[in-house]
Amino acid sequence: MAYASLLMKNISNWDDFHAASRVAFGFPSFYGNNGDAWIDCLSYLDQNNGMSAFVLAHDETLEVLLADFGQFAEDFPEIAIGVTQLFAAVNARYLERDDFLRLRLVLT
Repeated sequence: MAYASLLMKNISNWDDFHAASRVAFGFPSFYGNNGDAWIDCLSYLDQNNGMSAFVLAHDETLEVLLADFGQFAEDFPEIAIGVTQLFAAVNARYLERDDFLRLRLVLT
């Protein structure tokens, strides 16, 4: 299993989230800093296409720790919901391709 983490206490808006995601996931320099780009970059982790620093094996998942998510969700509930929806959208893409859930979300 591969691992990534985002320290949510350093995030207070969408720009912060995208900046932290760019580093945590190794997104390319042309990353669009928006939800659609985020989903696109993480939808092909099983392919070596340069959209992320991660290339997962056939049976591998990426475990993503969202540290301090509980407090983040209290402080920024709309963004917290949006973040979880992004993860769900990526996993939905894998399921549409008859794959399995590639992102495993861990909230602390």
